[in-house]
Amino acid sequence: MKYMIAKYNEVNARTDVPISPLAVERNLPTDVPMLQVNARAELAVHLEEEQSRIDHYEWIDRASGLVKVPIDRAMKMVVEKGIPEWEPLIAPPESGKESEGTQ
Repeated sequence: MKYMIAKYNEVNARTDVPISPLAVERNLPTDVPMLQVNARAELAVHLEEEQSRIDHYEWIDRASGLVKVPIDRAMKMVVEKGIPEWEPLIAPPESGKESEGTQ
């Protein structure tokens, strides 16, 4: 992902794209979808935000000790420790009893 962002920035730096004439500030309604004025810049910001989300630690709930970890670290933890057992949402059927209708 970092390579993709770096490559995008390299290509974007070489290409001189004029700003759209629609980019002039105007009093436009805010309750309707807007056109992208500079799609390359918006994409670069979006990609940086996404990369930041998967590359940093962050408290989700400090009181309960729930922490978001970088994706690389999370994958290493799964390899080292495995995935913890979760309580099933629906109890499995009891295996010792025969179901009705079969004998």
